[in-house]
Amino acid sequence: MKVEIWFDYTCPFCYIGKKKFEAALEQFDYKNEVEIVLHSFEMTPDEYPQAGESIYEFASKLAGMSASQARHAYIQVTDMARMVGLNYRFDQTIPANTFAAHRLTHYAAAHGKAYELSERIFRAYFTDGLNINDHTTLALLAAETGLDETKSLAILESNQYATDVHKDAKDSRLATVGGMPYFLFNETYSVSGARDSSLFKEVLNQAWSKLETVSVENTESATEPGCLNDSCPIK
Repeated sequence: MKVEIWFDYTCPFCYIGKKKFEAALEQFDYKNEVEIVLHSFEMTPDEYPQAGESIYEFASKLAGMSASQARHAYIQVTDMARMVGLNYRFDQTIPANTFAAHRLTHYAAAHGKAYELSERIFRAYFTDGLNINDHTTLALLAAETGLDETKSLAILESNQYATDVHKDAKDSRLATVGGMPYFLFNETYSVSGARDSSLFKEVLNQAWSKLETVSVENTESATEPGCLNDSCPIK
């Protein structure tokens, strides 16, 4: 069974949603039969933070709020992350454009390391305070997951896999998506946002049994925490 996931590295709900999905997958009887395919989706592809700009300042520009309002919102997100075992440290987060990170993830996918690399990049951004737009940093992260550091750096210094990133974002299946992260199960059932693990478990079972009792609309909700295409409340 195939599960496809569209996400962005700077979307806090994407990392939270990933952990909730993993919790459900761990309880799924056929977890070893699940193929996970990652897809890129840049929330703000044309935005480049200024050097030294805090995450609160960057978010305030994107979301049209004050820096203090952004800080308060991040406190709430930090609490959500803590509930799934994540340690978000926004005071040291370095805002970043994610194009390079997504290109590297496609390279990792070609070597069966995409999921491992995605986890390391998420942690680098939300917990370690690393710049995930810096090529040297990304190459080191790739090496930690078993990829060749020199080759990874060469990929980043080129424009390789750029087409793959753009292709993911233009996928026609995203036309009606309400937010990120977006999970597609066997081309049939979908879930968007950082939903409860119980829902992910339910959809995994439904997709496996090929039942047709739940529509796409029943698994999506604009009220659930998630990042909208160009208006993520927290970047």
